[in-house]
Amino acid sequence: MAAEMDVVKIIYKKRRYVIGLGAVLVLNVYLLLFFSRSGWTVRIKSILNGNATAASQTAEQAELYPAWVKTNLSRSSKWARMRPWNYDPNSAWTSLDGKRPRGMIWPLPRHQKIIKNQLVALDVRKLSFKYREGSVQCDVTNKAFERYTDLIRKEYEPNMHDYSAKAQVVREVEVQINRPCELKPHLNMNETYHFISNMKSVSIVADTVWGVLRGLESFSQLLWTTSRGQVVLYETKIVDYPRYKHRGILMDTARHFLPKELIMKNLDAMSYNKMNVLHWHLVDDQSFPFFSKTFPELSYMGAYDAYKKIYTPQDVREIIDHARLRGIRVIPEFDSPGHTLAFGKSHPELLTTCSTNRQVFYGPMNPTLESTYEFMDKFFQELREVFDDEFIHLGGDEVDHLCWSSNHEIRDWMDKRDYRFTEDLVDLYMSRLMRISKKRNFKSIVWHETFKNGLQGFQDTVVQVWDQITPENTLSQLTSTGYDVIVSYPWYLDHLRYGESWKKMYEFEPNIFSGSEEMHGHVLGGEACMWGEYFDETNFLTGIWPRTSAVAERLWSSSSVNDANAASARLYKHRCRMIKRGIPAHPTRTGICSD
Repeated sequence: MAAEMDVVKIIYKKRRYVIGLGAVLVLNVYLLLFFSRSGWTVRIKSILNGNATAASQTAEQAELYPAWVKTNLSRSSKWARMRPWNYDPNSAWTSLDGKRPRGMIWPLPRHQKIIKNQLVALDVRKLSFKYREGSVQCDVTNKAFERYTDLIRKEYEPNMHDYSAKAQVVREVEVQINRPCELKPHLNMNETYHFISNMKSVSIVADTVWGVLRGLESFSQLLWTTSRGQVVLYETKIVDYPRYKHRGILMDTARHFLPKELIMKNLDAMSYNKMNVLHWHLVDDQSFPFFSKTFPELSYMGAYDAYKKIYTPQDVREIIDHARLRGIRVIPEFDSPGHTLAFGKSHPELLTTCSTNRQVFYGPMNPTLESTYEFMDKFFQELREVFDDEFIHLGGDEVDHLCWSSNHEIRDWMDKRDYRFTEDLVDLYMSRLMRISKKRNFKSIVWHETFKNGLQGFQDTVVQVWDQITPENTLSQLTSTGYDVIVSYPWYLDHLRYGESWKKMYEFEPNIFSGSEEMHGHVLGGEACMWGEYFDETNFLTGIWPRTSAVAERLWSSSSVNDANAASARLYKHRCRMIKRGIPAHPTRTGICSD
């Protein structure tokens, strides 16, 4: 008992120390729980491990070269900057590091003024986007704020150094939207934006959410890191808007199936290049990956794999939403009457049978049967519920007339109705399909062959021109009769060439055909076409980028911006930027992409 009393007396005398130790113990337990829940323990371990790894690498690097090399040679000397006798800064042989030019945007803005002796410091760790008082606030821009905050931090925060307490640093980007929110992009959407950065503020002003999206992308490209590790941009004023309203990529998922995640990554890359249309060539002879609720047998029989190589309604919805939030329209193409073999695997009655050497083959859809149009009407009814763009692409290209000629029933049908040429059957089929399209509240896009054989009317139809033989004549004929057109023939990405093939794409002028100003006004824009015979998920993105960046600038920037040599270094930097953002864009010339 006496011993116990002694302990109590000791504790009482040292009560301050005991209470202090208890408080420290409680605080340590609290901090341990807090950090473990918030993930800080993982981050601290990562930092410590990273520092240890960096120190190890530094030690290894220090031992790599002998002392006399490091003592007598300098990588910043004039010898390190040696140039060949025939030096050309624009040559593909002249290497770049992807750091310059600074303060330049791809595609080049319509009007940009830079003050290079005035730098605006930016704290990307605390970066935020804020609506100005009185601005409209929209879901599309809210999601974009989150996306660009994350993108900029990932791109610049790892190498960023802290600013001094006295430094004048911008931490907010002010955004103003003048008109009510638009829920989905459309052909005539307004993508104009105004951008201003100075020592005190950075702001983006636009009438619509689509203009803000383009302004946010430009802002993200203006940033660069100084030798001190500070993220800055020049004082800049920009007034920007696109030259053409339709700036697209054709994606073929019939020749090779492309995973949903890859399609979304391509949509990201499109937003980095201010492109606004994904022309989705969903099905063709080879496969039918689109899952139809109305006709589920189409993909069951027509897809490469009825379960793994299809796009479910949920997949299609996610792709359309992903595109919408980036200001990109998704226009589906279901090509017919040709390119329809995959339809026939579950519905052979839709196709024409052709006889060759006593063997039976299948050709285009049979345009003489009313049941063909009844099927397509019901199918288009479903498509209207799935795809929300006002346009649908009907195809109409490369129809095999010989198959129709070899079919006795079709020849008899033609004789009874005084049809002299099988070309007339194309006109019959496409006119019926365009009426179905209009009935289902779609506007139609067709390939140029549809109107090459004398079909008249349907003036609200948009015509896509891929003519590789007489494209200028085709454009002149179509625009002179009042049709709106989309230019594609100079931008076939699957036609691979060695070297700087992007330059030819860059220098092509869409309004090269002879015609009046009114005729040129019928050019809505253009598309780079990635047909999928030789491209799948292993090389799809490298096949598109950065060559399509050249098309993007041609369709966005002024017609006077057409010097490929002058654009070369800027494109190389943009290619490095896309690589940092996870897009495996192929090289345009020699060099590296510096950290």
